[in-house]
Amino acid sequence: MLPTSKLQLKIRFTTPAKLPYWMGSAFRGLFGNEVRKILCNDLNRRCSGCDTKEDCLFYYMYERKVATRGHAPPQKPIILVPPFFGKKMNFKEDGKLDVDLLFFGDFKKYLPHVLLGLRLGGQQGIGSMRYYGQNRFLVESAVCQFSGNDVYDGDRIKLDSLKTIDASDISPLDEDKIKIGFRTPFTGNEYPPPLDYLLALARYRLIHFVNEYGNGERISKFEVDGKIVNYSNHYHKLERRSRRSDKTHFDSYTGVVEYEIEEIDDVGKWLLGVALTTGVGPDSSFGCGFLQVM
Repeated sequence: MLPTSKLQLKIRFTTPAKLPYWMGSAFRGLFGNEVRKILCNDLNRRCSGCDTKEDCLFYYMYERKVATRGHAPPQKPIILVPPFFGKKMNFKEDGKLDVDLLFFGDFKKYLPHVLLGLRLGGQQGIGSMRYYGQNRFLVESAVCQFSGNDVYDGDRIKLDSLKTIDASDISPLDEDKIKIGFRTPFTGNEYPPPLDYLLALARYRLIHFVNEYGNGERISKFEVDGKIVNYSNHYHKLERRSRRSDKTHFDSYTGVVEYEIEEIDDVGKWLLGVALTTGVGPDSSFGCGFLQVM
């Protein structure tokens, strides 16, 4: 259905760091700038006029406008998911972050490109404070989240240690009650999302990934009956920059939502498990809508 790989990157700052309120846009922009320098032999030429764009990681990540199916822009095959603290973070020295990295389809072969792009970007620094010699970092290691294997030790890449699972093999969640934490901003239309809406968003995101980087098979509909029994709510207005859109911000939410599940079929249980891996809602390329069970 959809080959999926997931790593956790250990990042250490080598200078004092004053990190932006939201790092999703900052990491995406930093990686894009560096990977284009790595891959492109003519930075003055537009991607639309390039003969090799269909084999170019930068084109797939930042410039490709037409999805394989439907009219919406395609999902991105590689996603960086930095943590969200809900405030600006300052590190005087030796600051550390854990950043998730997801690959879909056969794009895990580009892991060396990602690590090189982040290494070069880290030498420049992330965010506006890089202009003052701050916010520089190293990727110290990378660990496969599906196997626990070390994939990168700061020096050597062991691509064969990166385990890939198929989305159809993700373990379902079978619970009568469940607490879902929105660990990165949720940009859907309704918060807190009712359980059927949450599963619909998980299914919708998965459909786009399967159509683009999987086998295009149909994702079954689900049946669920449940209710929200408690929730916390934190609103965030997140600035964004994109060359493809004039949208300047996201309206988003974080918090914890507790659901009581009365009935749920096997597809719904599976989609709950999928939601914990691929997230829910729009704006996945900025690391939005990723969840955890509390």
